[in-house]
This record gives sequence, C-alpha cells and structure tokens, in this order.
Amino acid sequence: KKTGAKSTPRPASAGWNSWYDLWDDVDETAVRENGPLAKEVLAPLLPSGTPLRIVVDDGWQKAWGDWEPNAKFPSGLSGLANDLKAQGFRTGVWLAPLLVDEESETAKAHPDWLVGNASYKHGKHGKMHVLDVTRPEAAQHLAQVISQIVGWGYDLLKIDFLFAGTFEGQ
Repeated sequence: KKTGAKSTPRPASAGWNSWYDLWDDVDETAVRENGPLAKEVLAPLLPSGTPLRIVVDDGWQKAWGDWEPNAKFPSGLSGLANDLKAQGFRTGVWLAPLLVDEESETAKAHPDWLVGNASYKHGKHGKMHVLDVTRPEAAQHLAQVISQIVGWGYDLLKIDFLFAGTFEGQ
C-alpha cells in the first residue's frame, strides 16, 4: 500500500465450483443446472453486489495437456461462458498446465516438450509427464493455451499441480 493512498475493499466472489460436487465427472448440463441453483441459494446470503462465479473444474478437457473441451461440452467452453455471463455470472476454469497425460496428443506430437525422466503418478489418471517450459516452443504453446482459455471468456484460472515444475529431469 502506498503511503497516503486509500483502498476501497471489494466484495469477495462466491459461487459454485464443479469439483466439490462432481469431481472430474463434470459436464455442460451439470454446469448449466447448478448455476441458477447457486444463485438461488447464495444470493440471499450475500451483500448486494457480491459477484457470483461458476468454476468448471477438472473433466472439461480432452486430456491433461490437451486443453480443448471434450464431447461433454457440446457448446464448447466459449459458448458456456457466454451463456453464464448473460445470466450475470463470472466464470472460471481449472487446468494443470505443467502436467501432460502420456496418452495425450500433446505428449505424442511433442515428446521433446517434456522434461526427460520426470513424471508424476496421478492417483486416478495415471502417469503424467512434465511440460518443459524452459523450451521456447513449449512455453509458447502454454501461452497460447492460456490466451485461448481467457479468450473463451474465463477471467479466473484455477491453476493446479504447479509443483510439477520443481521435478528434476534430464
């Protein structure tokens, strides 16, 4: 805080995150059904003007590392975000940008983007490689992924599993 500067508190956002209800079984229908329910339940409990946010968590993507909507989101994440915003919601989405499923298209097409001999064994999804963002091509790819997600209309990114960036490899 700058000396003499005044700050104006802003209300914290509240809302619904798919993870805490559906885990990675989220789909577009569930998000669309839970948005209005979250508003109905939360709005009367919050100060006027408190933003409500809907967060689409793990399960929206084709694979970890392939950050495109899967078939469970027929409107895509862009169409979903547009509709949620039209209902007055702010939007968020989850991703684990440094982990790449070994069966993903990204891992198959760009093995040179992965940290050699570094992996993480996810309890449910199995072996994940680590994206080597010290490689300019991999870093550029990740920047494009983030720009695309923001361009779909998401102003909150719930970024997870960043500890993978500390894994040593060759």
